[in-house]
Amino acid sequence: MLAALIQSYRDAFSGLPRQVWVLASVLFVNRVGMMVLPFLGLYLTEERGFAVEVAGRLVALYGVGSIVGVSLGGVLADRFGPRRVQLASLVTHAGCLVLLGLMRTPLTIGLLVASSSFAADLFRPANGAAISAAVAPAARARAFSLMSFAVSLGLTVGLPLGGALAEIDYRLLFWIDGGTALAAALVLWRLGERTPPPAPAELAAARAAASPWRDGPFLAFVVLVALTALVLFQFFGALPLFLKRDLGFTERDVGLALALNSILILLFEMQLVRKVESRPPLAWVALGSCAIGLGYALNLFASGWTTVLVSIAAWTAGEMLFFPLTAAFASHRAPRGASGRYMSVFQLGLAVPLALAPLVGTELYASAGPNTLWWSCAALGLVVLAGHLALDRHLRRAEG
Repeated sequence: MLAALIQSYRDAFSGLPRQVWVLASVLFVNRVGMMVLPFLGLYLTEERGFAVEVAGRLVALYGVGSIVGVSLGGVLADRFGPRRVQLASLVTHAGCLVLLGLMRTPLTIGLLVASSSFAADLFRPANGAAISAAVAPAARARAFSLMSFAVSLGLTVGLPLGGALAEIDYRLLFWIDGGTALAAALVLWRLGERTPPPAPAELAAARAAASPWRDGPFLAFVVLVALTALVLFQFFGALPLFLKRDLGFTERDVGLALALNSILILLFEMQLVRKVESRPPLAWVALGSCAIGLGYALNLFASGWTTVLVSIAAWTAGEMLFFPLTAAFASHRAPRGASGRYMSVFQLGLAVPLALAPLVGTELYASAGPNTLWWSCAALGLVVLAGHLALDRHLRRAEG
């Protein structure tokens, strides 16, 4: 049994090009130091003495910068090449983080929060475009899954370290987060493939390529992705509140419960995606999206650890299908020369819910109660399931 397990890991990770491993290494190094955002609210209230509502508004600016960053990152990647945009993103983000740690007033902190997220999220569509260029379509789902693996591994290492450092001195978080961004840029600069900027003919082809904003089926797909992400990202807002207030979990308990998400992704995502990567993706995306909604709905029956862990395992299983397969579909849909722009619109479908989910979820939790929130998650899961299956049928008819 152990030999079969080892072989399954070997099969899941084999066959990907060197450049994909370089990009995964860049993400890992960067995410090991991702310490500022998770502790930003605590820093603003505990270290800077801001009121909770002021800190909340300042943290929300991160979502604003993120939306602008992902919107522009793909356009720049198509114009200047993904590698250059990723390098510029990492270096600029590092500078913004160091400056953010030096700011004292709400105005300057708000400007640096938005600037930092803008710089950081230029990276995401450029990284997606780089993966699309580095790997054949048949293996892209596994390549995107490797990125998810690298992020989860980095956060698993970095978040506990960030918590320990915050107890010593919050200022360390800004320097280490900025330092790892620079280290990630160094990895990409030294090991990443150096490609020339797009030639004039390539730029002309890119400009002539269909805009993702005129691709109706793709926009319908992005809307479905956004609805799923609105449910999935409840672990940033309403879920911890529910665990603490309704089930009596401590902060430590909440952290331990949510750690199951990263552990399961590290253990099983690559093997799962390898099993389904050669099959039409939308049916599996539909299944994953539905599992996310119904997984959260299990909290309707939660009274302690067992149901909570089953719920987290269920929506994590959906997430393992959702993220890599939706990214692979977006990259497949993009015509030649427009990969960056398509990845920008796709990432926008994740950035907007990232900003809205904590606000919508906590408002629904506070005004209507947790049961209404969890029933809403189930309903959205079923709506998205039907939407993806209908889109899949539409695309098959259009192709056939």
